[in-house]
Amino acid sequence: MNKTSEISLLESALNRKAPVQEIENLCKIILRKRVDIMDSYDQKLQDLIISLLPDISIPVKTTTAISSTNDIRKNNIGVKILLSLLGGLGMCFLGVRPIPTRLLGGVFCLVSGYGLKSSFTSVPVSSSSSLVCTSTASELIEMIDVIFDKIQVLLNHNQLEGRHKDVLVWLQRLYSDSEDDKFEREILKLMSLLGYEFIEYNSGYSENFEVSSANVEEVVTAKYAVRNKSTGAFVLSGVVVFPK
Repeated sequence: MNKTSEISLLESALNRKAPVQEIENLCKIILRKRVDIMDSYDQKLQDLIISLLPDISIPVKTTTAISSTNDIRKNNIGVKILLSLLGGLGMCFLGVRPIPTRLLGGVFCLVSGYGLKSSFTSVPVSSSSSLVCTSTASELIEMIDVIFDKIQVLLNHNQLEGRHKDVLVWLQRLYSDSEDDKFEREILKLMSLLGYEFIEYNSGYSENFEVSSANVEEVVTAKYAVRNKSTGAFVLSGVVVFPK
């Protein structure tokens, strides 16, 4: 899954207002797929990290949304008929000459109108609140990138570059001093399995080689430099000999 597909997957979930938990799970799925395809020599450590991914916290931005459910008041149909009749009677009274009767007709009309309106008024019967994700797909991908970068650093931290660096020094010496093609191929296979490679001298890598001179006819790589294949970092300098 490339980054475009990752963004598309998240945008689809955000557009349909998916729950925050679902968004977080999608982020973890993307993270899992990235870790799955990593080329790490330490498979046990990689498997351990994968098993811990479900418990990783994804810091998505959220807000609280409150929703309510309304219902229509259902008054007795008989009450509605009575109110309608009362309104009609009030209209009749309004046309009568005596003032008190007109006032009574006005009161009937007001009572009837208010009663009928209230019988159809929408009233809230329940309400609920929920968390809504406000992060954009690009922001979520950026957070995934940060977490993945940290995982890469952990997986690419090879103990051969730390307390067991002498193993690399030993392999470097064996390869550089060897004159047996078959033996050299076996060392190359081992180095590749460990996640390292030998680098022969060229001007582009000059800063990773110690320079010396001798009675040689051409530039000679006396000791090959060692580079981490995953990070591209040189972990052991090489030695190059130039003609005097």
